[in-house]
Amino acid sequence: MLEVKIETGNAAFAELNEGAHAAEILREVADRIEQESKLSEDSRGLKDLNGNTIGFFKTWTEQREEA
Repeated sequence: MLEVKIETGNAAFAELNEGAHAAEILREVADRIEQESKLSEDSRGLKDLNGNTIGFFKTWTEQREEA
């Protein structure tokens, strides 16, 4: 499972194309998880171009109940 949250209401998004900046951050998330053979329990902060924390991404393995 993967959850991503990005707050776009700060100065870095106002100064740049909001969609392009969000896409750049999502590419960074993709680069971080691409090498994982299986998503594990992990949570990391996301920063804008000014170095401010603007969100997070979290991964975890969904546990299935056996019948």
